[in-house]
Amino acid sequence: MQLPPALDGPLSPLFSPPPDPGYPMSQPYLPSAPSTPLTQYMSRTGSGDENDGYTQETDMSATEDADVVRGFTPPRRPSPEELRRAQAWMRDLGLDVDGVRAVAEKVQQANEGLSAEKERLEAALESLGASVQDWEDALHTVRMGADDPKGSEAERRCLLRAEEGLQEAVALAQARHEGMREEVVAVDARIGVVQELVGHMHEAPPAPWCPICMTRPVDVVAQPCGHAFCRRCAGKMTQNRRRPCFICRTHCKGTLALHFS
Repeated sequence: MQLPPALDGPLSPLFSPPPDPGYPMSQPYLPSAPSTPLTQYMSRTGSGDENDGYTQETDMSATEDADVVRGFTPPRRPSPEELRRAQAWMRDLGLDVDGVRAVAEKVQQANEGLSAEKERLEAALESLGASVQDWEDALHTVRMGADDPKGSEAERRCLLRAEEGLQEAVALAQARHEGMREEVVAVDARIGVVQELVGHMHEAPPAPWCPICMTRPVDVVAQPCGHAFCRRCAGKMTQNRRRPCFICRTHCKGTLALHFS
C-alpha cells in the first residue's frame, strides 16, 4: 500500500520535542509538517484565510484581551513563564525586581525584633516589680521597728537611717519601674504600626498589582494585547523603539487608562 504524498516521509517531526527549552509547556507545541507538494502549494498560494494556525490563535487572544480592555476588567494572571520573561526584561531596563521582597523581609524582621524586645521588657518589668515590693516590705518592717517603744534609742536611730536609705531605694525602683512600663507601651505601639503595615501588604488592593514591579497597582493597559501595568512600567515599555509588551512581546500601539471602583 502506497501512502499519500502528504504522509510519505518520516513521521518523527510530529513527535519531536520543542526545540526551545524555554518554550512554555502550557501551550501546545505544533511542529512544522514535512514539506510535500500540498504544503508547498499552500505556502505559495495561501490557504485562503490569513489567520490560520498559530497566528489565528494569537489574534484571537489579542481580540479577547481587547474586549477585556473595553470592559475595564482586570486581565488574567500571567503564567510563571510570562512572569519570568517579564522580570528578565525588567532587569534589562534597570528596574528593581526584588524591591518588594526586601521591604517585606525588613518589615518581618522589624516585627520579630519588636516582639522579642517586648517580651524582654515585660520579663524585666515583672522582676523589677517584685523587687519594688520587696523594698516596700523591708521599709514597712523598718518603720514598725522604729516605732516600737520597747526598742532602745540606739536601735531607733539605726532604724531611722535604714528607713531613709530604703525610701531612696524604693523611689528609684518605682521610677525605674514606671520608665520600663513606658518602654513597653512604646514598643507595643511600634508593633501595632508594623502589624498594620503587614496587614496592608497582605490586603487585596483596589486594583491588581503591576506584574512587572509588584509594588504599584495597575492603571493602564497595553493595546492591542490587553496586558495591564502601572503607569511607570508602561512608560519604560513605550521608551523602547520596538515597544514590545513586557509579557507577550506584542508590539504596543498605545495604552488605555484603567479606573477601578
